Formats: sequence, C-alpha cells, structure tokens
Amino acid sequence: EDISLKLQMQSAYRNLDLQEALDYSKVKAAIGDQMGINHETYPVTHVQIAETVALEQLQTLPTGATEWVQQHCPKTLAEVTSIMEDYLAAEGEGKTGLGRWSTCPEVGAW
Repeated sequence: EDISLKLQMQSAYRNLDLQEALDYSKVKAAIGDQMGINHETYPVTHVQIAETVALEQLQTLPTGATEWVQQHCPKTLAEVTSIMEDYLAAEGEGKTGLGRWSTCPEVGAW
C-alpha cells in the first residue's frame, strides 16, 4: 500500500509542467487531486499536522515521563507542555508516583 501511495504522488508530480513542479502549493494541490484529498474532504490544518507529529515524538521522552504524559491524555502541545511541567515539578519533590490507573478513556490513545 505504501508503494501505491508513493506511485500516486510521483505520478501527480510528474504530470506537472516545470514551473508548476517548482511551486510547493501546486505540487501539494496536484497530489491532493490525484489522491482525492482536498480541504473539503479532509480539513486538516498545518497546525493540526504539526501537533500530531509532535505528539508522536513524545514516545522519545525519558522512561517515567512518557507514562506520566500518557496517563493524562494530552491532545495538544500546550497540554503536553503543562503536563511535563507538572511532571518535572513532582519529580523534583519525589512525588511522580505514576498512579496505577489512567485518566484517559483509552490508555495509550495517543
């Protein structure tokens, strides 16, 4: 499936003329058209994409911090920052404890 997606994207790019291929917005639009994706069918902003990528990067937090953040189910970078600040403050006081339950509806949902 990954190969099919790459082929679709490459095909869209190759169908552009040279000037269009140098314009990122036109390349993005061509790929979206090729794959049937546009702002109306998939209204995701650049901020949402950036936050999603950043949330995925949280898997690299130190042991203990990852579990602490996961238990609080952050949905935005602002929430992650606040949770990590709380974690660092609690860690300094020796109170991280990492309870035995999660406040998330689904543990590990992010």
